[in-house]
Amino acid sequence: MKSSFFLRVCFVSTALIAGLCGSLNAQDLRTVQGLVIDGEVASPLEAVRVTVKGTENISGSQSDGAFYISVNKADSVLVFTHKDYEPVEIRLTKSNDYKIVLRPKKVVKEFTPYVKP
Repeated sequence: MKSSFFLRVCFVSTALIAGLCGSLNAQDLRTVQGLVIDGEVASPLEAVRVTVKGTENISGSQSDGAFYISVNKADSVLVFTHKDYEPVEIRLTKSNDYKIVLRPKKVVKEFTPYVKP
């Protein structure tokens, strides 16, 4: 009888601790959102990859430039990348709303001199 009571107490205690740990982790998560725009023409940018630096947590901007990503409070840097734009890293603050400006990559054209045969 005593061992049965002890097992029940251990089970309930373990369930409570697991529940508390789960709720603490859920409280650490927040959703960050914002708008990604082209720095030269001020238009929304689609298909910008948004990554929480050092993790595999990835999102992307929509056709209207909007992005949404869940982050842990310990995840403090977002990286914005696009094949035609310079990457941008931002350190998160207490704000959940951001406006990100990407600048086009500088295109370096190779010059091949013409040599008469």
